[in-house]
Amino acid sequence: MDWQGWFSLALAGGALLLMSTGRFAPHLVMMGVLVVLSVSGVLSPDQALAGFSNSGLMTVAAMFVVAAGVHHSGGVELLVTHLLRHPRSVRSAQARIAVPVSLLSGFLNNTPVVATMIPAIHSWSDRIGIAPSKLMIPLSYSAILGGTLTLVGTSTNLVVNGQYQRLTGAEGFSIFSITSVGLPVAVIGIAAILLVMPRLLPDHGPRIALSPTAGDGDALVSDIGAEPANAPERAWWSWAILLGMVVLAAVGTLSMLNAAFLGAALMILTGCCSPRQAQRAIDVPVLLTIGASFALGAALADTGAAGYLAERIMGLSHGHLLLSIFLVYFAVSVLTEVVTNNAAAVLVIPVVLSMTTVMGVAPEPFVIAVMMAASASFATPIGYQTNMMVLGPGGYRFSDFLRVGLPMNLFIGLVTVAVIAVVYGINPW
Repeated sequence: MDWQGWFSLALAGGALLLMSTGRFAPHLVMMGVLVVLSVSGVLSPDQALAGFSNSGLMTVAAMFVVAAGVHHSGGVELLVTHLLRHPRSVRSAQARIAVPVSLLSGFLNNTPVVATMIPAIHSWSDRIGIAPSKLMIPLSYSAILGGTLTLVGTSTNLVVNGQYQRLTGAEGFSIFSITSVGLPVAVIGIAAILLVMPRLLPDHGPRIALSPTAGDGDALVSDIGAEPANAPERAWWSWAILLGMVVLAAVGTLSMLNAAFLGAALMILTGCCSPRQAQRAIDVPVLLTIGASFALGAALADTGAAGYLAERIMGLSHGHLLLSIFLVYFAVSVLTEVVTNNAAAVLVIPVVLSMTTVMGVAPEPFVIAVMMAASASFATPIGYQTNMMVLGPGGYRFSDFLRVGLPMNLFIGLVTVAVIAVVYGINPW
């Protein structure tokens, strides 16, 4: 490996360190890395900026608008009104949250779903006499698990798919490619939430005033949950548009990118959200982080640095396929707890592709493991934006997340690797 490879590795390490301190916004760190890669000549200007024309990035931007249309038309409130009602126990209340939220998050970005639900659940908890601290973490965890159900459930899935397409030239994953793994993991994960968390979660009121905020610079969401629906009569329109978009992408009539573009345009044209609301819904810092992360991912792949890291991981696993998948999952899971999930996933994909090339195996199980691990972040409030959003409204302490989230991280990781082994017929021995 020449100096460009070592330089790229040093930049990746420095970026991870800066982001993990929490003092520097991820999009500023990654844009700085992009500038250094271009100025140093490791990447040409065209290579450095290629991520901003990636189909995955553009799909994420369009899905922000689709989610805004469902929110601002009152689509989420429509379900809340009919599903929450009057539970008889804490477990019943958590179930009424977990099931619809996980299904919603499978087809909408989970950040606006949680932002919309927070004020509704907060007032609902007062009416039913259950502390918000018993409900807010299950809300976030259900949204996280729901995001693994489809390719559009979270921006991370779309970003990973875009990076995979760019580096391999392959067609990429379909909207339901992840479902065979994500669905059983989500069902088992939600069962664990309902069986264990009523006893583990603290029972206390909120420490600060209700103000749902995200941890990745979503300046997509500080007041979104408090805004009234501007077109409640169009709530059903928004759901029809979303369903049509999913069907068109699922049957292959349109690519995921074009289906998202069409859905976003129809949300505006039908009045489900205004042009101003659509513009506000697009989270520019997140898009900058994603686009710039593609540049660092390309540098790791093109300079041989990804291959070097792949060899180290294979050395630890001694070439064992399932153990290699577990180590990839573990690496992404740890990175996601300290930096953004999108950045963690994009940086690991070149390493994964180098590993599978050397091992002579299909990359799909590894890529699915990356998608799952980047989403399954439960142990800290900074690991995933929905965790940060419920921190204040639930009155939680950092230790509350560690107590319930660390076992959840380990449990979901083991379940995911086991399901991948079954789905892809991988011999565990």
